[in-house]
Amino acid sequence: MNSWTLYFRINYLSFIVVFLLLSCAESVLHTQASLEEDQPKPKQGVAGHIVFRQGQFDQQGKLVGNGRVMAVQRELYIFEATSFQEAEISTGSFIKLIHTKLIDSIKSDKDGYFQLPLKPGMYSVFVKENEQYYSPLNDDGWFSPIIITKDSLTEMEFTIDYLAKYED
Repeated sequence: MNSWTLYFRINYLSFIVVFLLLSCAESVLHTQASLEEDQPKPKQGVAGHIVFRQGQFDQQGKLVGNGRVMAVQRELYIFEATSFQEAEISTGSFIKLIHTKLIDSIKSDKDGYFQLPLKPGMYSVFVKENEQYYSPLNDDGWFSPIIITKDSLTEMEFTIDYLAKYED
């Protein structure tokens, strides 16, 4: 076998090995893609992100000191619309017990993204933090309310901010 044939075979085998490695890497990267990219959104329900905020923020919600804002993976719980009177509060926005019906739950992906088909209606959204439910209470006395309408997708950002401080 002459040197050119040997050179060609070595280069050809190297090309095949590199091609196979790149193909495998692309396959692994594709399987690790987020739900947001891989799955079609439901035609009716809720979709969004879960964000964790920690540190000092101004009134507009911008970080003004040390701290962080990051997407997080959490189990998201959808209950029938839940008011302040229908839950047993632990401390702050933490809830020991919810007296309305659990409708569904879903785990967000590593980028905090979630999507869930739901029937039309009003619901409350919670996550579990430190073995307790967590959900901010709005000015009307409802825990993170969402309204699902027929043939419509409600987009939301669920913010976990019990470690955030907001300036007055």
